[in-house]
Amino acid sequence: MRKKSAAVATLLQRDHINFFYLVSLADTYNFCSINRDVVVDGVTYTKNNNLVAVQPPRLSVVVDREAYQITYADPTYSFKPELEDGWVGKNITVMLVFINTTNGTLGGVAPGQPLTNIEDVIIAYQGTVDGQAYSIDRNNGEVLLTIEGSSPMGALGYVNSFYTSKDSIKQRLSRDTSFDQVYEGSTEVSLVWGRAK
Repeated sequence: MRKKSAAVATLLQRDHINFFYLVSLADTYNFCSINRDVVVDGVTYTKNNNLVAVQPPRLSVVVDREAYQITYADPTYSFKPELEDGWVGKNITVMLVFINTTNGTLGGVAPGQPLTNIEDVIIAYQGTVDGQAYSIDRNNGEVLLTIEGSSPMGALGYVNSFYTSKDSIKQRLSRDTSFDQVYEGSTEVSLVWGRAK
């Protein structure tokens, strides 16, 4: 169970709740999903970030590999050089900041203002980057960067096909030479991983 302050507990009992996300990525980038910069615990989370969506995992009753996904609009590929160095394994944190929707001061915060005291902020996800990919939105042609956080649980029966060829790895990381010696005509190898059958 997540700890919450008295002010947040008060807000959660109301019919109307308003919140926004703070995203800390690779210990370098700090973004927020509101239209102004926000300072929490001495860290500035900037509004100028092209943050498109933060998708928490769907709730399910089975063990699955659902994970947090964060999507940015990146038309100039500004993240690409750093992604090529590899963000997999870097820290990622997603936090929730609530806005005072009461008619009075709550926890020293005026109505309509965010509760930015560190005790009022809820950490929704904390883990590491597990994957990154660029895509183009079909509807408007926008270039999107999706970053996926590592899942706390993973189904051992989950199958993830990964083709080991020079071209396939170059699509992930253009400077990776680990598969340069893999060539067509090499012997097919089946590897088994996970639970025993």
